[in-house]
Parts: sequence; C-alpha cells; structure tokens
Amino acid sequence: MKTRHLVFNNLDLTLAKLNEGEFHLKNDSQKPLPCDTFATTASPRSSPALTRVCQRGVVHTLRRRPNPQTPLPSLTQNRSSAHWNAPVSVLQSMARPSSCVGALLGVALAMLLWLVLGELLLSTSTAALPHPAAADGGAAAEIGAGRDRLKWLMQISDLHISEHGDEDGRLRDLHALINTTLPLVKPALLIVSGDMTDAKDRRALTTAQRASEWRMYAAALNASSVPVVDLRGNHDAFNVLDPFSETDLYTAHGASKKHGHHTIRLGDLAIVVLDATPKPGPRAPFNAFGHLTSASLEDFAAELRAAAQYARHIVVASHYPSGIVVSPRSGDVSFKALLRQYASLYVCGHLHTLFDMVRPMHANSPTGLLEMELADWKLHRAVRVIAVDHDLLSVGDFEHGDWPWVLVTNPKSAQQLLSDKEPWWQMANSSHIRLLAWSPAGIERVRVVLNSNSNNKVSADEGVIECTKHAEETALWLCPWDARALSAKLTGVQTMKVVVTDTAGVQTTRTHQFSLDGSWAAMPLLASIVLQVDFQLLLLCSAVATTALTLAALLLPLSALRSITPPFIHRLIATWRAGRSLMQRLLTLYVLYLLLGPWFVGRMLDSAWGSLHSFGVLVLQPATHQLSLFPTPYGQFHLALRLVLGVWPLAIVAHTTTTATANTSSFCQTSWWRIVGIVWLAVSCVVVVLFWISMWVPYGPAALIANPSNVFFFVLVLRAFSREPRR
Repeated sequence: MKTRHLVFNNLDLTLAKLNEGEFHLKNDSQKPLPCDTFATTASPRSSPALTRVCQRGVVHTLRRRPNPQTPLPSLTQNRSSAHWNAPVSVLQSMARPSSCVGALLGVALAMLLWLVLGELLLSTSTAALPHPAAADGGAAAEIGAGRDRLKWLMQISDLHISEHGDEDGRLRDLHALINTTLPLVKPALLIVSGDMTDAKDRRALTTAQRASEWRMYAAALNASSVPVVDLRGNHDAFNVLDPFSETDLYTAHGASKKHGHHTIRLGDLAIVVLDATPKPGPRAPFNAFGHLTSASLEDFAAELRAAAQYARHIVVASHYPSGIVVSPRSGDVSFKALLRQYASLYVCGHLHTLFDMVRPMHANSPTGLLEMELADWKLHRAVRVIAVDHDLLSVGDFEHGDWPWVLVTNPKSAQQLLSDKEPWWQMANSSHIRLLAWSPAGIERVRVVLNSNSNNKVSADEGVIECTKHAEETALWLCPWDARALSAKLTGVQTMKVVVTDTAGVQTTRTHQFSLDGSWAAMPLLASIVLQVDFQLLLLCSAVATTALTLAALLLPLSALRSITPPFIHRLIATWRAGRSLMQRLLTLYVLYLLLGPWFVGRMLDSAWGSLHSFGVLVLQPATHQLSLFPTPYGQFHLALRLVLGVWPLAIVAHTTTTATANTSSFCQTSWWRIVGIVWLAVSCVVVVLFWISMWVPYGPAALIANPSNVFFFVLVLRAFSREPRR
C-alpha cells in the first residue's frame, strides 16, 4: 500500500493509496474529520489536486483527478463520468448482494463453530470454580484417614481376541490380568467396554462372529475373582441380525449376557451400561457409529433418572464415544443433554486413541462431565482404575505390567474437577493426602514432594511428606498435611510429585496437578475436539454444504452467481459448469441420485439383504419382509466425498474439453487447469474403484453388479472426455 504525506490547515495527514486515483484520509487519531475543516482543493504542498467527499458532514475519502488541468467536477455530477467516481457510502456498500451474502455466510460459520467448538472453548478454561454457598449444610466435611468412603473399579476395552493365533500375547496377558492383577488390585467391579472378539478372517476382509473366539474369551473371564460387566462393541455385533438370534454369541458366552441398557448399583455409585450397537448389526464398516432409536433413548433416560434417586455419582459405560453415537433430537431431550445432566463420568473405547495420535484421550465439560476413551488392550494392554473417595471421583490409566501403579484420590486431579457434581471444596479441609498404590512385589515407600509455582512459597518441611500405609487397606497410603494452612499459600493449579518404590526396588514418579481453590486445569485440546465434537452434526453440515454448493454451481445462472459471490469464487464455479447442456443435466441427475437412490445392493448380513443410501442403511428383515432403517453418518461423509472427488473434477474436465474445442477464451482453458482437473479425476477414479472392491468382498458379488452409483460415475467420466462443440 502506497502512502502520501501532506500538511493541510495545520493538521498532519496521511493519504493511503488503495486503488488508482483513490486515497483514504486519516489523522493520528484514526477518526473521520469534519467536512468544514477542509477546502475543496489540497494545499500547495500536495502535487495532485484533491476533492473532498462528505457523507453526513464527515470526510470519508479524497479523490485525485486523473488530469490536474481538468476542472473539478461538481458533487452532483453523474457517477459514471470518466472524471468522477465518488465512492458509495458505507451503508450502500454493505447493502451490496455480495456483502450481504458474505455477512450471512459469516454468521452461519460463527453459528456452526459455536455448535461444534463452543463447548471446547469453555472446556479449556482454567478459572476457579464457584464455591457453593451452604453446600451440604454449609460446613465442609474433613477428609481424614478413614477407609469407609472409598471404592474403586477397573476397566479394560477392545480386547480383540482372535482365533488366528496369539503371537502378540493379548490372550495370555488377559489370563494374567484375571488371575493375578485382579486379586492384587481388588476392584469392586471389572468393566469390559466392548470389542471382546475380533470377528475377522485372517486377511481382515470379511467380518462375522466366530464361536472359537467367544469360547477363548469366556474361558478367561470365568476365572475372575470379582464381578464382571461386559457390553458389546461393533465387532461383537458384526453380522448379528438381532439380539438372541443364532448369530448372537454374546448371549451364550458373555459375562453379563444382557442386551439393552441396565444399571449396576454399588452403594451410592451407579454404573449405567449403554448399549448403542446398531440393530441389526451389519458387517464392517457400517456399524462404526453407535445408534440409539427414540425408544432406546427413552429407556436410557429412565435408567439415568432412576439412578439419580440414590447415586452420588453416575458412571456411564459404553463402547462408543458420545460424539459418534447417532441419536434422535427431540426438543430438550437429547443424548448429550442427558449425559451432562446426570452423568459424572462417561467411559468408552472404540477409537484406539486414533492410532496413538491422541493419547490420553480425555475431555472435561464445563457442565461437569468427564469423558475418557481408554486405549485398547489389543496393542497397549491399557487398564483404567476409577476411584471414588469421599465423593471425589478420580481416574487413572495404566499399562498392564508397568508397575507400580499410583492414583492420587485427594487432592484429586485439577483436570478432572466436576463443577456441581462433587464436593471439591472439601479438599481444602483435609488432613491427609490420600493415594492408592499397587505392585505385585508390594509397596515399600511412598513420599510426596509439593512443587509450588512462582507465586506460592512452601517451606522445605511442608514440601516433602512421607506417607504411611493404612492399617486395614494395604493399597491406601496416607500422607499427613494441613490443607487449611496450605490453602492460603497454594492458590491456582499446583503440582506434586508422588514417588513410589516397591520391594523389588522399582520406582515410579507421577506428576499430579491439583488445586485447593477450585482452579481448573485444561485438558489437551485435540482430545477435547475428538471427544466433544458432535460428528453426526458435523458430517451432516458438510454433506448439506457440499450438496448445496454443487447444485448451485450446476443449476443457478452465472449472472445470479456473479451477484452473490466474490469474483474469484464466481470464476471458480464457472470452471465447474459443464459447457454442454447435456453434461450439465447428467451431472445434476447424478447428484440427485446420490442423494436418494441406493448406491449399491448386497448382503448386509448372511441372512438379510440391504442397500446403502446417503441417509443410512436399509435392511430387509427376512422374517417380516419389512425394511428397517438405521441412519449412519457414513453415508453423509461418503456423499460429501463423492461430490468433491466426483462431480467437481468431472465438471472441470468436461468444461476444459468443450472450451478447447470451441477455441474460445475461458478461465479454465489454460493447460495447467486442465491438468489439475485430469489428475483430480484420476484420484477420484482410484477411490471409486477401491470403494467398489471393498463393497464386493464383504457384501457379495451382488454389491459389485448392483452398484448404480459407480456405473453412473464411470459413464460420466467417458462423457466428460468426449469432444463436442460448445453451444
């Protein structure tokens, strides 16, 4: 941007050049100046003559005449004059169609970001929680050295027991967990949150239940010394038409053998089991998302309301993370709203920490809901301990065999604070640091080192604390401290180091964040995004947006697009527009077919035929010959992918072929743009072929033959390269 400096009427001014012959006037205060401050022409120190333009008594811009010898035009002269192009007012420029569309798109984007990421912004806050007035009668109960208000559970997930050998030792280690670790840790309950079996062939191409895998799983779990509750995952529902059918092996070999939602009561702690597996359960990949019908959602709400009558904490156990559970939305009753209202902790598996890209995968909602996905047993031998100590809920994740384990229960982790579902303020009235520690060799010594931040000073005597073992509970270690005195010094989020040494000489050090004033430590942002984003809504919005943009580019006249889009977007859409009316109609028909028609027909299960649509999967029930639909965001994701990788490059290639034949100037006539379209289309063809083959293997030869969407696509590919003069 070029600038010009001048002094006028004793004011120091700067003219910033935006376009040819256009200057904007600013002073040091960056405010518009009154019109009566300036004359019609500039001072002698400025070489070009300048004119003033007043809008409601305020100078907005100054214009330079192209020819200084030409007299200044009057303000009433026509705007189309070659020597006068007075700028429109701010309100007029905002009233332009493109500006209106831009504003509307900005508002829509802001709303979408709030729906998708709004809670994440709150979940990363570190502000202190408000202290409840007169909570529990107004006095905070002291957390001392007792054992009576302490209980803990264990969770494992995604075992994937396979009949194709145990080279990696997952079955062997499961027997070690059941026979050795459970008697050592002594949890009140063991939760197995789905995917007990792998249900795949040796090449992982087809999926179905295998009796040998279920028998191996049952043989291991039957030796458990503690109660076990297991729930089905998507692998446990592959090729299962409905519960209690002959292909449902969970009923015969599972530990719980319970379908649907149910509750396990442990005193004032409730564990609500959420069964979100699709029914019927097709082969992979169409049951990768959980599914709740309206009736199932009402049953789940009833379980939560009943548990809330007696439970201080409700733990919801599911296989699927909440963000990938497809559920109906009816008024104020929604799946997410129910979790936020009633549950304190939501534990799950399924995502395998996204191949170790997001580990740990934990999130904390500002409404007081912890959601924690557990890494799999298959590769990582992950084990979770869930403890409730004096109504404070703490969670620790460990690797089986990596001893010692240690979980601090008071003061609890600042990342796991629950705003209105636990008495967190009692930590400032505690007489002991409390922690659980285990090792097969036995724990010999535990000490705690308080590390103050730069604003808080802790003396050496207060900073190092030796701990003693509880007389009755060997896993409980107590470290005396005066939290009342330290609460004035330890403000905000603090850290302590817990050093645990077992009798074999193995030492582990765990860094523990805590706070005594309710300050909240943020969870990792990427984990919060993965767990708290509503992927059902996100994929629906992406499918609607890409469909609307594609249909607008194909159907709206270019003159209408020019008035509502910026110039670059208008030229880009023009490249998508096929030059021939026939190709344009074919592309439009293809988009409409992707929206409504079946993409392919095949055997979704051994005993049932079905078809894939953009809105879900239709399955023909063999007994009643009725169609059952369960919506899956897989169709919405694939719709957006087909439009971006299919329709858009087809339109570009078709248009470049036509314009090259017609020998007319065009935005996309250049060779590089045609190369981009051809490469783009080649990638699309590879993706479609891979999709075609991947549907053939699990769903039978019918999925290869009765596949109109892929046939239609390759017909359009051939048509796009046919040369025909442009009309």
